[in-house]
Amino acid sequence: MKRLVGLQLYSVRDALAADFAGTIKKLAEMGYNAVETAGVPAGMTPVDMVKIFRSNNLGLISCHAQLPVGENATQILDTVKALGGKYLLTGFGAFEPWAKLDTIKEMAEKANEAAENAAKYGIKIGLHNHDQEMQIVDGKPAYRHFLDMTVKDVIMEVDVYWVKVGKLDPVTVLNDVGDRCPVVHLKDGMGSRGTPFKPLGEGVMDIPAVLKVIGDKDGWFVEQDSGEGCMVENVKRSIQYLEKIM
Repeated sequence: MKRLVGLQLYSVRDALAADFAGTIKKLAEMGYNAVETAGVPAGMTPVDMVKIFRSNNLGLISCHAQLPVGENATQILDTVKALGGKYLLTGFGAFEPWAKLDTIKEMAEKANEAAENAAKYGIKIGLHNHDQEMQIVDGKPAYRHFLDMTVKDVIMEVDVYWVKVGKLDPVTVLNDVGDRCPVVHLKDGMGSRGTPFKPLGEGVMDIPAVLKVIGDKDGWFVEQDSGEGCMVENVKRSIQYLEKIM
């Protein structure tokens, strides 16, 4: 299978809201060959989105969505399935819960419940980290406690930039998570909270070192949470940088 080098669509959310089909076409023309979704835009259905993705030869294996537990679990999983996602990624709480073993355990228990629900759909659920999961709790990073407390089908989409912000080494974390990280977020910036996000290659991240570790992942997804100037142009600079160093 051709390596999937995609974009997390949250990066260009404003452009998508103004012209979904036109923006997706631009992403494909830039050289992206996959996308990762972050919800379904108002007035559209998953079927509408898939038609546009396929018409632009864009693959999709992962979606960001709410954790599929409780009364909305079926609706969430139906949406991810309709989009064609095999991985459902989500965040698991703010800074404080990750500082305590008992609240990490509570999050792990919810993740295990979600994994059981998702397995019926052939979907795996996973943690998308920020910096809070990197804090050291009882001698280990919080994310490691979480992985140790969850079933093996619970994966982790390592966001290498947030690892850096959390003061751990992205390459070390990627090696530690290993096969439980099938998809990865590539991101750049100035390396601390409250500082600007940047296109790849324009911040502090050692992207070439990261690429050496993630060569066999199912998908690489560029993301830029926010930034100065036109976000469509910013993500174009990111894929151009990747093409130079790949």
